[in-house]
Amino acid sequence: SSSSSSTTSSSTTTPSSSSSTTSSSTTTPSSSSSTTTPSSSSSSSITSTAVVTPTPTTTSSTTTPSSSSSSTSPIPQCTAPQGGTRKEIRGTLVSTKTVVFTEGDEEGVLNPDELVVGKKKGTGLKMSVIKFDLSELQELHDDKNIWIYESNIFLTVSPTSEGKHWKSQITKLHRLAVPWDEVVTNVGQLTSEQNIDESTGQTKQLEKEPTRDMKLKTDFTETLHKWISPYNKNKNEDYYGVALVSQYVDGSDESTDAMDVRYYNFDNVTEEDLQPWLDVCY
Repeated sequence: SSSSSSTTSSSTTTPSSSSSTTSSSTTTPSSSSSTTTPSSSSSSSITSTAVVTPTPTTTSSTTTPSSSSSSTSPIPQCTAPQGGTRKEIRGTLVSTKTVVFTEGDEEGVLNPDELVVGKKKGTGLKMSVIKFDLSELQELHDDKNIWIYESNIFLTVSPTSEGKHWKSQITKLHRLAVPWDEVVTNVGQLTSEQNIDESTGQTKQLEKEPTRDMKLKTDFTETLHKWISPYNKNKNEDYYGVALVSQYVDGSDESTDAMDVRYYNFDNVTEEDLQPWLDVCY
C-alpha cells in the first residue's frame, strides 16, 4: 500500500542475557542480543548450495479479501489493504550456507534439503540462514515508497531430528548483521552480536520431538521493516538474510546437548509446499 497508510508491527521479545540459545547451521546477525558460546569443537566445515527456482507470485486486489478466500488455506495468510497487493515469495533462495562445528568426525555432514538449528551430542552450535529474493519489493520501495502492511514466514519442521534427548525449544529469527563471508565461526562467536542482530520474531514452542511434518507460521513484519522501512527508505538496513537460532525454553545453556530441529530447505527435490516462503501485503 502507499506510504500514507500506517500500520503497526508485532514485536517479539528477544532472548534475555540470562537465557541461552541453541542454534543451527548457517549464518547469523545480532547487534543487541548476545549469545553464549557453543561447546567444544575442534574443527568446522562449511557447505553451500545455490538454487534458483520459481519466481514470486503477485495478486492485487481493490478490496480486502474476504475471510472465505482464506478459509481454504490451512494456515491464515496476510490480508492486503484496500487497493493494495498480496505477494508470495517462494523458491527464490539465493544461497544457503551451513556452518557446522564437529569434533573431528563426519557428524558435520548435512542433508542439503534441511536447515538444521540446535545442538546434539558430539557437535557444536548450529544455525541456518535463509535468504529470500527481496529485490522486487526493494525496487518498489525505492520507486513508489510502498508500505509493508503485514508479512509472515512459513516454515515446515521435518521429523528427522537427531539425538537421544529432546528439550522444549523455540526458533528465533535474527537478521544477519554482516555478509556471509564475514561471519565469524570461532567457538563462542557464531550467535554473537558480532554476527546477528536482535531477534525480531520466533516460532511457537516445540514441546515434543517432531514425528511428522509440521507447518509453522511466524510473523515477519517487524523483520521485513528493518530492510524496507515504513518510515524512511534512507533507514533501510543492509539485507544479508535471516538466521534461524534455537533457544531452550527452560533457559539451559546453548552448549547443552539435546536433539536438534530440522526445517525443510530449498532444493530441486523438496516439494514446494514444504519449502520456506513468505507472504507480503503492501
